[in-house]
Amino acid sequence: MPLGARAARGASDESDERCCDLPLTVTAKRASGMTIKPAQLGGYVPLALQPDWVLERYYGWSVLDHESCLKLLERRIGPVVRHLILTRGAPLDAVERLSSRHRLFHFLGIVSLNDFSGSENVPRMVAGRAMRQVNSARWFGVGTFVLDLRETEETLWNRITSRERSQCRSARDRGVRVVLQDRPSSEDLSEFLCLYEPVAWERNLERPTMAKLEAIASTGALTLARCASGSGAVKIVNLIYRAHDQGYLLFSAKSHEVPAGTGRLVHWETARDLKHRGYHFYDLGLVGSQDPRDGVFLFKRSLGGTFVSAGAEFEWVSPLLGPMRKLVAHWHGPSPANR
Repeated sequence: MPLGARAARGASDESDERCCDLPLTVTAKRASGMTIKPAQLGGYVPLALQPDWVLERYYGWSVLDHESCLKLLERRIGPVVRHLILTRGAPLDAVERLSSRHRLFHFLGIVSLNDFSGSENVPRMVAGRAMRQVNSARWFGVGTFVLDLRETEETLWNRITSRERSQCRSARDRGVRVVLQDRPSSEDLSEFLCLYEPVAWERNLERPTMAKLEAIASTGALTLARCASGSGAVKIVNLIYRAHDQGYLLFSAKSHEVPAGTGRLVHWETARDLKHRGYHFYDLGLVGSQDPRDGVFLFKRSLGGTFVSAGAEFEWVSPLLGPMRKLVAHWHGPSPANR
């Protein structure tokens, strides 16, 4: 089983495709107006802080240093050197030692630091260089919503808001079906890219290449979740990266016309599948804003997960690279692939 995932319970990795056509029979017991307290995410560690994150496995980054709460990644593109420091409350002197040991501040370099702890005691000065706080186009957004799959299926279902539960049922009654497939084929991935391209252009998102997606799929770490209407028209295709005890929403694509409840249904079936296979968490991917008017934030919150802050991000850019980097971001959008 890839990347340390636990053994399957109820759905085996031996079966590459699973059709989620069971009725939604979980009984909702939440009274109107009653608030369910957020789950306690004891044991949750962001995948970026763990071994085998997508950056070092598929995006050409190298791990230079890795301790329990401190990780250093490097990527070289010609003479340009990019460093990414990931920490979860590591002491300031540990970050300083890391910087000194690897000589991070290159005359053609960019250094980013993200502290997931949310602590205010984040190093704004490293090796005598001032780190500028990043408030937009952040590596991990402002945070993510995480479903705790160690809870019972009934509890997870009840955390979804009442209106969204009703929409999920309605979508199922209209014939909407979800199929989950491990090791998706090139044809499957091409279908995803066709749906994703318009979304990427509209929102200035990263555009993954077919070669990169095929590389992830070939390791067995990728699940494709396809949601089709009763007529068979594909409405949503999601790609979930699986590692350790988590599933992580890597990319999501949809058609222009998606029936109400379809998006939530595909996430619900994905969460059920991950849970039955022994995974502990389903990370719904970054959100860029906590603005209550932000559609992505509202959608992911409605699925009942716990909001986990991405903490604070800081950055130092060599004066020689500042104008060039802005040009790249303008044409390609902020993403792990081009930052």
